[in-house]
Amino acid sequence: MASAVLLGARGRIDDQRTARWQRAGAFHLLAISGLHVGILAGAVLYLARLGLLRRRTAYYLAMALVVFYVVVTEGRPPVARAAVMVIVYCVGRLQGRQAWAANSLAIAGLIVLLHNPDALFNTGVQLSFLAVSIVLAVIWARKKQGEQDPLDRLIASTRPVFWRVAKRVASSAGQLVVISTFIWLGAAPLVAARFHLVSPLAIPLSPLLTFPMAMALLSGFAMICLNVVSPYLAVVPGQLCDASLGVLENALQRVEGIRPHFAWTAGPEAWWLAVFYGGLLLYIYAPGWRPPRKWAWTACLVWAAVGVGAHQPKSAVESEAALVCTFVDVGHGTAVLLELPDQRTLLYDAGGLGSPETTVGKIASVLWSKKISHLDAVILSHADADHYNALPKLLERFSVGVVYVSPVMFENNTPALRALAEAIQNAAVPLKEIYAADRLSAGGNVSLDILHPPRRGVLGGDNANSIVLVCSFAGRRIILPGDLEPPGLEDVLAEEPLDCDIAMAPHHGSPRSRPSGFAAWCKPETVIISGGFHHRLDEVRRSFQNAGAAMLHTARDGAVEVVIAADGRISVRAWRQRVFTK
Repeated sequence: MASAVLLGARGRIDDQRTARWQRAGAFHLLAISGLHVGILAGAVLYLARLGLLRRRTAYYLAMALVVFYVVVTEGRPPVARAAVMVIVYCVGRLQGRQAWAANSLAIAGLIVLLHNPDALFNTGVQLSFLAVSIVLAVIWARKKQGEQDPLDRLIASTRPVFWRVAKRVASSAGQLVVISTFIWLGAAPLVAARFHLVSPLAIPLSPLLTFPMAMALLSGFAMICLNVVSPYLAVVPGQLCDASLGVLENALQRVEGIRPHFAWTAGPEAWWLAVFYGGLLLYIYAPGWRPPRKWAWTACLVWAAVGVGAHQPKSAVESEAALVCTFVDVGHGTAVLLELPDQRTLLYDAGGLGSPETTVGKIASVLWSKKISHLDAVILSHADADHYNALPKLLERFSVGVVYVSPVMFENNTPALRALAEAIQNAAVPLKEIYAADRLSAGGNVSLDILHPPRRGVLGGDNANSIVLVCSFAGRRIILPGDLEPPGLEDVLAEEPLDCDIAMAPHHGSPRSRPSGFAAWCKPETVIISGGFHHRLDEVRRSFQNAGAAMLHTARDGAVEVVIAADGRISVRAWRQRVFTK
């Protein structure tokens, strides 16, 4: 309920704005999190500090409020963690005891894991507990520095009220900046590994936006509660909530104008994260093992250098001069990555049905896992959105040398194609046409030949004019036909038969692409369908199996990787542990 106020009031926050907040590194301010629980409980306890509520009443009210928030947010683990800590604190104070924060955090962790053991592997939960651990470490470090000298406190008490208020505000702001900085430094490796994003602007942005975010949350919550009594009472808090959201939105627009304010990255390896966070937690919770501060910072810098060095691209020797072809599981769509022996990379199509953000996430994950930050070329087979709609977002994350299309790619001047052309132009990537009889430059004894379409195209729709790419290496062939269908399919099948080893099924395995005729023409040993399931899939499977071909399906088998060694050996490995060697 309160989250609806913060994340969706008046439709202010849509998917694009959410993505921009993520790039700015401040999405934790908007998402349902333990921070919101802390703000709600803190506001109630502050009323008691001002004398507007009795302390016991404030503790009971704070517990009731956080339990209510947990219920309306469906008990999300970060919220549950914060709620448990607030309840433990309040119960301790009601009994006249001071609850130790580390114990409260441990109890919260046990409860969250007992409720849902999978939460241990949830990135949001990991970040939530990590952030609290860092906050506790900063607070303990400040306490260790000692309290203010009594004489200094006496002198400060004689200062004017405005001076004391200003000093307290400055001190709180400084502490908020320090905490924000350490949280960012601690969370940055995990965020880079899971979301492939680094946002240094989050360090100053989070403290600046915490107050308007808190005002939006509290006023929105008050608006909801008062609306139950009378809609007229909800007007003022509603206007305050709207104004606070307006401040957040204006900040978002200003942040977008700062370039660059974020960077996409592959992120560190799992072993690097394990050592880093193991050492960090040991430093926080095991003081007896804690080295001097200068040695701790030196160790962090050395380990950061190790992480950077571990993410350098593989050399040609390490790749053993092999050709690697990966069929990415993008659902109903196509994205095929070719890694050539000379370390050049080519992506054949980049799209899928549904959200482009989802598709680009799948493609980017494969590229980053292979330590690829640059694509030498992208080939878009034809003008169907499920073959190109992820490219604009992909251009934001990776550099691209050139984009190849057929001469008829942009004949239909649709809004989607205009947006594609604009994205390619804005990225300053050359756009070139290729057609039948062209051969793309490729080293390492690799041939990249275009079989179709002819320069003027063929009669029929976009599918009939799909670019058909044949990749040859070490006496082996891979054929990628896009969504090839009649009459373009007839043109290809009329050519001299082309024996190949690996074939992608035309048009995601559609029966309209004549699987039996296609298999008889190219005689593949393995056929890979990139797409989703359909009701005639068994018929298509029989057609390829009758031609002697094994069949893999990305929807069933996950991503499929084909490796052609320099001696011609082929290994086909599906993500779900099915391996073939020829």
